[in-house]
Amino acid sequence: MEYRIKAIDESTWQIEEYNENASVYMYLLAGKKKAILIDTGFGTIDLKKIVQSLTSLPVEVILTHGHADHIGGTSFFERVYLNEKDRQVYQQHSAVKYRKSMTGEDSFAPVKAECTYIKGTEKMDLGDRILKLIPTPGHTIGTICLLDVEKKRMYTGDTCCEANVLLNLDYATDIQTYRNSILRLKQENFIITWPAHHKTPVMPDILDEFEEAATLLLEGKAKGETIDLGGEFGQAMLFSWKRVGIVYKE
Repeated sequence: MEYRIKAIDESTWQIEEYNENASVYMYLLAGKKKAILIDTGFGTIDLKKIVQSLTSLPVEVILTHGHADHIGGTSFFERVYLNEKDRQVYQQHSAVKYRKSMTGEDSFAPVKAECTYIKGTEKMDLGDRILKLIPTPGHTIGTICLLDVEKKRMYTGDTCCEANVLLNLDYATDIQTYRNSILRLKQENFIITWPAHHKTPVMPDILDEFEEAATLLLEGKAKGETIDLGGEFGQAMLFSWKRVGIVYKE
């Protein structure tokens, strides 16, 4: 796979790992004392070398969740944080088959055997730059979002891309739990979101659309259509609403 780097500002970078089949974003945030890398992609690029070209600070990793397209480069780094609730999905998705099915590639870096497991509610001090971790179960039970407090940017992983959120996978939650996570995010003070896929950045009103879609489903005012995701994923329900959608099990 290939990669490209976009400077968001002088101490923040978006790193995209991509080919014709798949794409994922990672984010490097530098403070005065250390830097945090949010997610590690598929593991087909030399992520450590790329990060070292951007900062000389020590780098730690925080994973938004344990899926294969976010954990692939963990072995490049000594300290990797993951919500303890995603331990099982991380172990499951460490298998190469998940990354191969997404990308069509054959060669990947090994996934780190164990992470430093956290509650997902901590604050990380990078040195004059605070990251607030926010538990947002939905896409997985241990998903977190991260608020760059001073810069008022929310890094949302797969929680609210301008696309469909997948609640049909193993270790995902029900729609009510996901809606509660959206409501929790809306209580925070931020002006822009940076998701892991699709269009970036995205304005915070994307959360309104996910809330509306979830509410319509929960109140029985809407119902998704059956879709076939193929392979081991089988059939699911998709409810599309404005710019977003919710994929869920009936």
